[in-house]
Amino acid sequence: IDHKTFERALYKATDSRSALKSTLQCYMKIMTKLKAGFTVLSCILLAVVCAIVLGVDFVKASPTWLTLVLAFGFCFGDTVRRLFEGLVLVFVWHPFGVADRVFINDDNNMEMNFVVSKINLLNTEFIRSDGQLCILSNSVIQQRDVRNASRAEFNCTVFCLKLRA
Repeated sequence: IDHKTFERALYKATDSRSALKSTLQCYMKIMTKLKAGFTVLSCILLAVVCAIVLGVDFVKASPTWLTLVLAFGFCFGDTVRRLFEGLVLVFVWHPFGVADRVFINDDNNMEMNFVVSKINLLNTEFIRSDGQLCILSNSVIQQRDVRNASRAEFNCTVFCLKLRA
């Protein structure tokens, strides 16, 4: 192995570490948002438990509660579905990380070339091959055919280093 080959492999490993760091930072932001959401849900549950302890008659207040639940369903039903699909894409399916080159089929079944720049819970930001920023919903990405060129076997570089004592 010569000096230039070793230097290129070292730069590639450094870039890979930087991309992993960016991916983990995106995941930490997602986890912070999820923690805030669960905190709100636990506060609502605590309020219901306190109302039960204080003797609130839910039968008399049921039209109010049912109206609130129905309004919540109409207002946030699609958002909750998209949130769940985003969770599945980001934490279960996990098709890409930051700085990965991916190919996603569009509505016309044409393959689009992207580089991942930021991962969010509801959407993902990409840089197109022409340099333009493109934001796709994670629920849309989950329904499309995604191919990650950065994780393909042909894209790996393996080198051996022999040291003499």
